[in-house]
Amino acid sequence: MGARPEFRILSHEAGRVVESTTFLVELSKVLANPGNTQVARVAAGLQVKNSLTSKDPDVKTRYQQRWLAIDANARREIKNYVLQTLGTENVSAELGVAVRRRIACAEIPVNHWPELIPQLVANVTEPVEPNT
Repeated sequence: MGARPEFRILSHEAGRVVESTTFLVELSKVLANPGNTQVARVAAGLQVKNSLTSKDPDVKTRYQQRWLAIDANARREIKNYVLQTLGTENVSAELGVAVRRRIACAEIPVNHWPELIPQLVANVTEPVEPNT
């Protein structure tokens, strides 16, 4: 006897979340690494940003819910990589800001990412040497 269709759909969706989680972690690593080419970092940043938002409000809500469904440790890892873009060259830094903003829009309303503001304040008051 096979699995019920709705179970197969849920299993398929769960698999997609895991795949997209791994993909987002890897993309955030590319974005954060100043040793990568500017083109690679921009492409990675755009992919992460576009996975978090949409101009369509319904799609945007769905993307935010999908983000919140990602394992908390993976979300933390992605956020840490995105925060590493602070102080990098302009294009990657701008994309880092855009990605941080999209993550914050999903997490702050549900009381996640309380360390964001202190981290941003620390970056302003204790700036690090910019990366290349």
